[in-house]
Amino acid sequence: METARQRDAAGLVVAGVVNTLLAPVVAGLVLGPGMPAGGGDAVARAAWISANAAVWQAGWAFWLVVTLTFAWSYLCIAPHLAGRGLATLGMAAAIAALAVDLVGITVALVVTPSVASGAGAYPELFVAADSLAHALVSGVSFGVYSLAGLLLAGAARGTHGYPGRLAVLGWVLWGCSAVAAVLLGPVPALASPLLLVGILLYGPWAWWNARWVLQGR
Repeated sequence: METARQRDAAGLVVAGVVNTLLAPVVAGLVLGPGMPAGGGDAVARAAWISANAAVWQAGWAFWLVVTLTFAWSYLCIAPHLAGRGLATLGMAAAIAALAVDLVGITVALVVTPSVASGAGAYPELFVAADSLAHALVSGVSFGVYSLAGLLLAGAARGTHGYPGRLAVLGWVLWGCSAVAAVLLGPVPALASPLLLVGILLYGPWAWWNARWVLQGR
């Protein structure tokens, strides 16, 4: 039991480091010029991706680590919560979100660079692949991950020894993330600050949960 707690706590610590500290750096510095948030039009972004295919693919390969550790964090905390039904649903939702994310990452990693080189002649192919990848990763997957987080927040209620302030942090984190996922498509300007809140809060949430799990309360 002690070994399981140590393993789960380690998983939460790693997930917090990868997703709160490393992922924003990779998204901004490595993938940024080729991302819609980078500000360039589709042809300009496609040209950058085509000229920097190895960099683009390395960034998205790292994103596999991001989503795997993110999903893992749900599986690390759920077994320790009292609300077994909600915790199980939360784990199932996290696994479903991971599956969607892996499809989107694969499109960005494999398909997008392939069509980027021909975007000058066939920009619609690049736009289709790029839009699909980001819809799956930033939209559907993130939304389901946020739902999973809300389910875990519900499962934490009534859990003996679970810190009240940590419970509040969980509701704020996953509530902001869920609203951001809904707004990301129609109103991205409103979604951005909520996404930032989610990024900043996820690490403390994961690390605080790691401490609680390790203490075995």
